[in-house]
Amino acid sequence: MSLTAFGQKEDFINNIQKNIINLLKSLPSGRLGGSQQEKQTFYIIKDKIDSIGFISRFQKFSCKSFIIKKEKLIIKKNGKEISIKCAGIGFSNNTYPNTTSGEIILLNNNATHLPQKVRGKIIICTKSTRSKMYADFLEKGAQGFIEISDPGCGIRSTQLKGEYIDLPNNIPGVSVSYNNGITITKMLPAQATIILHQVIQFSESMNLIVNINGHSMPDEKIIIGAHVDTVQNTKGACDNGSGVVTLLEILRRLRNFKSDRSLIFIWFGCEEYGWKGSSYFMSQCDTISEIKLMINLDSLGGYIENNEVKISGTEKIYSHFIDFVKQKHYCCCVKRERGTGDDIVFSQKNINTICFHKGTPYIHTNKDNLNTIDAAALLTTSIFLTKYLKEIANKNIKF
Repeated sequence: MSLTAFGQKEDFINNIQKNIINLLKSLPSGRLGGSQQEKQTFYIIKDKIDSIGFISRFQKFSCKSFIIKKEKLIIKKNGKEISIKCAGIGFSNNTYPNTTSGEIILLNNNATHLPQKVRGKIIICTKSTRSKMYADFLEKGAQGFIEISDPGCGIRSTQLKGEYIDLPNNIPGVSVSYNNGITITKMLPAQATIILHQVIQFSESMNLIVNINGHSMPDEKIIIGAHVDTVQNTKGACDNGSGVVTLLEILRRLRNFKSDRSLIFIWFGCEEYGWKGSSYFMSQCDTISEIKLMINLDSLGGYIENNEVKISGTEKIYSHFIDFVKQKHYCCCVKRERGTGDDIVFSQKNINTICFHKGTPYIHTNKDNLNTIDAAALLTTSIFLTKYLKEIANKNIKF
């Protein structure tokens, strides 16, 4: 589906695409939840909302945040030491001013349980394996862990999420590039020493909210949102600067729209720490039963052919969306399942959710920059979603 097929003139299209890229350029790098960079980004977004002509409000909340001050990984074998470039994993345990050392144990991707003797050892594995088995690391007494990034993406910056942030017995962890991870595994058996100095503190994050009151059905609400924050050491152009600017472009296109249902636009803070902003929004919402649909925009920077849409909810919402996609010839792969971002918080409350995602291999790395962004795809998605919102906001449909 081309943009001109949507009735857009070429010069006008090019101008909007330039505006999208310029806005992405203006967003600070390293927008960790609760950081000054995240706060600065929220004020940039608010200025844009003001210029469009909408009224917005901040919803502030407290969150834990971290700053990595020192990260180092040393591999020892046969009396020789090799220093490996790494990134500290946020909210994992602090070794400062000491170090953590131990024999390295390799955990394969298809592992379903830990070897018996991991106490005092340092486990090397992929992020997906660490995510599903981290609780076992702690229970079995592992000393630390090394996370291998995906091929071709450099070093992936990550942090512990959700309930793991507050555990008193967390162990220190670092991530390394795929090539360095392979190098380490070929050196086994070997010893590893991890040095990790990070400051963990309470900070203030926020959500930014725009309400468009409905006319004939104001008590039926549709939320469309995108998270603002990033992981460390990245521009976060795709994850999730792309969602931020797409949400602004949709809002701009709706400035003269009269909606039957109420529309709520939300830019969320602290998503990367485990959906903290969306969770806080829901904890403060006393009209949850009025929320009929939540649309989440998370990592839209990839090419349009990679577009993935995940729908969780009623058959009516799913069928209507499929029909609309066919009608508008929008290129995407629709799956009947829950997303992996802020929409999870809403689907847990049995609210219909639609998650748009077409990420790149460079998410959560220093390669997630403007070179990975397809501005035409962002504009195509914003035009499609504007049309979909106009349809669903006024359609006589039982959610």
